[in-house]
Parts: sequence; structure tokens; C-alpha cells
Amino acid sequence: MQLMPRFRIRISNLLMGMLCIAILLSWYRDRQLLHAQFDAMVNPKPSWGNCQAEGPPDTPTAGDIPTAWASQTPDGQAEWLVADYQVPIHPKVIEVHETYNPGAVTRISGLDSNGKETTLWEGTETIPTGAARNVSVFPIQTKKRFRRYKIYIDSPSFPGWNEIDAIGVRTKRGTKWASRVASSSSYGDAPAVSPFRFTGNGIF
Repeated sequence: MQLMPRFRIRISNLLMGMLCIAILLSWYRDRQLLHAQFDAMVNPKPSWGNCQAEGPPDTPTAGDIPTAWASQTPDGQAEWLVADYQVPIHPKVIEVHETYNPGAVTRISGLDSNGKETTLWEGTETIPTGAARNVSVFPIQTKKRFRRYKIYIDSPSFPGWNEIDAIGVRTKRGTKWASRVASSSSYGDAPAVSPFRFTGNGIF
């Protein structure tokens, strides 16, 4: 007769603990999102611009958040990003941090100094069902080194803005992050301007 009240107390304590954890997680998520929004307000970089895909990832949650790159229109055309690194890199893995409507990457190429492309990966991304964001990992098999990598995005086939926060190239010594990014279009840069100069002697 005395076991039931104790059992009920333990259940209520468990439920209270779960509720507290849920509140703390919600508070932490909201705090991170507010930090990202505040950084975007005080940061002179244009929201959703090319520069938002430069450097390590800094968009803490999924959503239409200005600290990630977005194309000028959600589904108007196929898009691309060119990620530039300070030195040529021999890639083992390329990771694309997709923070809104992931799954649209269809091809990744390496670009030499003359802009000639070498396809490194092509196919369909594997995205968890219902995922609002994803770090897509693409294993690369090549003996070449590249300083620039081009990410192709099939935007019309994946409704909504397909936002990208960062592009990392993993090597034996760690992950390198893009120092400059150009794109086919950008919501934050109107009109979008490439930071690279295309000349007869290459891309600078």
C-alpha cells in the first residue's frame, strides 16, 4: 500500500526533471539565436551575403538566419558558390554546413589557376528525414591540390532558400575554412560581386 505514493513521487520528480531540461535547452537555443542576430546587427558584413559563408560556422541553429549565405531568390535558378582558400589544399573530405533547407548540393569541383574544373563529387546528398539543417560530408578521392572549390546547388529542386553557413576542407592536419567566397547570386549583395578577378592568366 505504501509503494504507490513513492512510485508516484518518483514519476513526478522524473517529469519535473525532464521539464526543467526542456526549459534549459529552449533557453540555450534562444540565447544562441539572439547572439547570432545581435552579431548580425553590429557586424558590417551584409546579411545573407557571400561573406557569411567565409570562415568557420557561426550560425547556431537552423532557420532563415542572416549569418549564412542565401541566394538572391529562393528557387529562381541553379546556384553555385566558389570557396577560396589561402593556399592549395589536398582534400580528404569537403563538408558543407547547410543551415536552411539542406540537400540541394549536386556537384563539387576543384578549380585550377586557370579556372579549369575537375569534378570531385557528383550525386545526391543523403539528408536525414525532416532535417532542418545538416553538415553534409563529401569524401574526396584525388591526388590534386586545389585552392578553390565550386559548390553546385540545385535550388529549384529544393523549395525555399538553401542557406550555407560554411564550407570546410578537411586535410590530414585539420579543417580549413574559406577565406573568400563568390557566388552566382546573393540575397545580401545586390548585385552580387565576385571578389575574384578572372583574367587570361588565371583567377586572382
